Amino acid sequence: MKEVSGFNITDIEFKLLSKKAETVYNIAVVVDYFCVTQQEIEELYNLTPIIKNLRAKADFFCMHFLITQERKILKLPKIFKSCSKSVQKTFC
Repeated sequence: MKEVSGFNITDIEFKLLSKKAETVYNIAVVVDYFCVTQQEIEELYNLTPIIKNLRAKADFFCMHFLITQERKILKLPKIFKSCSKSVQKTFC
């Protein structure tokens, strides 16, 4: 059992959530690229800011899982305690 952002999850659940976060990030990267390269389609032009926001949040969650995994391997202290209040409220 490990504690991630206040939740106790097993190692299997951690790996599953990490893989899902990576998958969401990869999808967001592809969709973001498509939206940016197809700006002549008005609907995509309107969706681009939403996709960019999704990509940024997915990137943060992937980073969170990677850092948590590295912290477990290297026995490092929690780094998200130094996040600003707004970042903690949004992500942590």
